[in-house]
Amino acid sequence: MQVKLTLAAAALLIASQASATNYSIDNLTARYGEGYTWLHVNNGGELAGVGGTTWSRSVELRLRSGSVSYLDDSLFQIAPSALANDGTVYYQGLTYDVFGKEYIYSKRRGLDGTITPMPAFREGLPTRVTDVNDHGIAVGSAPDESSYTRAAIFKDGKVTAIGPANEDTVADGINNHGAVVGHDLLNTHSFMYADGKLTNFDGQVTATKINDANVVAGSRLLANGNETAFLYKDGVFTDITVAGKSYSQTIDLNNSGMLLGYAFNSFDATPTQYFVYANGETIVLNDLVAAQGYAGWNFGQVYDINDNGQVLVSLYRDVNDVRESRQLLLSPVPEPGTWAMLLAGLACVGMVKRRARAA
Repeated sequence: MQVKLTLAAAALLIASQASATNYSIDNLTARYGEGYTWLHVNNGGELAGVGGTTWSRSVELRLRSGSVSYLDDSLFQIAPSALANDGTVYYQGLTYDVFGKEYIYSKRRGLDGTITPMPAFREGLPTRVTDVNDHGIAVGSAPDESSYTRAAIFKDGKVTAIGPANEDTVADGINNHGAVVGHDLLNTHSFMYADGKLTNFDGQVTATKINDANVVAGSRLLANGNETAFLYKDGVFTDITVAGKSYSQTIDLNNSGMLLGYAFNSFDATPTQYFVYANGETIVLNDLVAAQGYAGWNFGQVYDINDNGQVLVSLYRDVNDVRESRQLLLSPVPEPGTWAMLLAGLACVGMVKRRARAA
């Protein structure tokens, strides 16, 4: 029995040590070269981004099947807006009318390379895709016949408006159960659409992401006038703050419950802090990369987090009046799957204790 307890305790110790928070850094600039901005990473580690110049921009994909680079002469300033876990990419670009007004149009590139315009409420009207789930259902926005921009679901070649009518709205997040969150374009109120039912959030809330546990993330205005990132589940808000910062915003939320965000102070020269929040712990990414060889670099942007906790970031610094930039992929060591080891260790200890009591 003592041997079994010792083995169980050892398994638990190894698992708990393996679950300690740490990140490895993959220098994507060194791997793929300069001139690319990587915007999305899916669960397979595939990348979607852009290359080229502002007016001659290419969509760049680094997929398991190989590298893809393509232009779209019908649109200006193209960029991927969503990358599915199977490698399907949604991208958007601009067109201009004779008065110089710009319009966003979205397209889908399938796994076979076929490019298809997203369905609109009427042929020729703009579309915008913001997110996609594992079933190929995308969400975003599209103007309707009355010229209101409607939160929209794109499914099976059709577009369906959701959310309040007679106002401008957008759907920003969808989970694998088909639940959607969105908000008005003035960021004054938000809604959830699930199983054909529309539910409004109380207060001045901007809901932007929802994961498979139906946890919602976004930002909301507090009574003191500060805006904070939040997690919402079963009617309860959990506000996410960073020490020394008055404001925080959500960038993304994954199915492991990890919230990616940033925090800042108004009229303050101190740098914006980018962070990952999970299980009550806040990891400041600025400090993390500085401790791993990037001290003196500034964060340009943080783009995306996948379900493995991998985060896409860009850094820059000025050396002798020359700007250097780096694109990095931060990967948890170990990845969240290690929690399974920890749970297995706990289960092992529990089983041994139950057997000991039975004896």
